[in-house]
Amino acid sequence: MLYCKLLGAGLLLGCGLLVGALHATLLRRRVQQMEAFLTLLTALREQIDRYAAPLQSALETLDASLLAACGIHERVRQPEELLTAAPLYLSKEGAEALRLFARDVVGVGKEELLRRCDAAIERLRLYGEAARRTLPRDTRAALFLPSATAAVLALLLWD
Repeated sequence: MLYCKLLGAGLLLGCGLLVGALHATLLRRRVQQMEAFLTLLTALREQIDRYAAPLQSALETLDASLLAACGIHERVRQPEELLTAAPLYLSKEGAEALRLFARDVVGVGKEELLRRCDAAIERLRLYGEAARRTLPRDTRAALFLPSATAAVLALLLWD
């Protein structure tokens, strides 16, 4: 009977640690993807500004390593594909900033396109800074809370 109790407590603690580690990984991936999309939009803006490239050709000529950093492993031809070609780990605010960008840049002139790129870059930068600032605290909480909950459950179920 003692072995069953030890096994159950060990399983609870292991699950708590695993859930915490997975959540902490997700939080780090969220910040990494936010920074990658920020770099991608900055490169896109530079191509449009420097080479006067239309949006579609600027998207098609983006470097594959920039796309891969965002989790996109295929060529992007339309701005909406930025949202669908990869799993988004972004916060609600970051994903909404990308959605607004993808929706608002279709069929506009160069100057308006540059303004909308700047607005999207600024929004992502703000959300990225906030996410980066809170990442250590959120990571500690993600690691501690499930583990502590599992430990308390193991103690409560010991009898």
